[in-house]
Amino acid sequence: LTLLYLAACPLFLWYLDGAVISMVSASVLLGLFALALWLVAEGSRLHAAYDAAEVAVHPRLPRKLAGSALVGVLVAILAATQFSETLPVLACGAIATGLCVAAFGADPMQDKGSNDPMVLQRQRTRDVSLSAMRLLADLDQKIDSLDDSELRHCTTAVRHVVERCLRALARDPQGLGPLCKPLMKFLDMALREADRLQVSWSDESRSFARQRYILKLAAMIEIFETRARRQRVAAGQDSFELEADLLLDRMKRAITD
Repeated sequence: LTLLYLAACPLFLWYLDGAVISMVSASVLLGLFALALWLVAEGSRLHAAYDAAEVAVHPRLPRKLAGSALVGVLVAILAATQFSETLPVLACGAIATGLCVAAFGADPMQDKGSNDPMVLQRQRTRDVSLSAMRLLADLDQKIDSLDDSELRHCTTAVRHVVERCLRALARDPQGLGPLCKPLMKFLDMALREADRLQVSWSDESRSFARQRYILKLAAMIEIFETRARRQRVAAGQDSFELEADLLLDRMKRAITD
């Protein structure tokens, strides 16, 4: 595209003409050409991002086509200075537009992956994973600020549950898709408990709030794990791998204790 701009070099000769109209015309035409090439470049960038994504929305403004059409208009304007008839002028503009489209291609005209349930499920799973990791980071930050090893241990148990669930979702996004909503609710409840603990940390109810946090998180983990098992069985899948993960996690916690 940068080299293509050199095709407009003859327009710079208009500045040597000395006439104001020639210099103004050259400036306008060079500006239009620069805009056309920028549209083509931006359209190519968006097209590359569209090709790389599993789910993508087609550009509302077809930038490559708009840039190619603008090049055609520019060529037609220049051809009008050489031809007195309309047909050759239009032919030159159409050929220039066609060559641009042939060289750089057309813009995507349809949304991609929006009708594929599997692609949408994988996209949703990725979004849930990112959101879950952000919530886990917030939970770790809240508990770390209290500087209590037992509370950190409880929070680490929550992290293990969530990471195990995310690994299962990555392996089977369709079968475990219904767990996404309970997972986010589980994390939201854990964050609310951490907020309640922080509020009570500096008053006389600190000991009670601390114990409530530990017991409530343990109960929430147990309920969530039970629901995960039932969800996997309801989906007609073997829960052996999930049970193995649960057992290994409990063994790690027992060794730590």
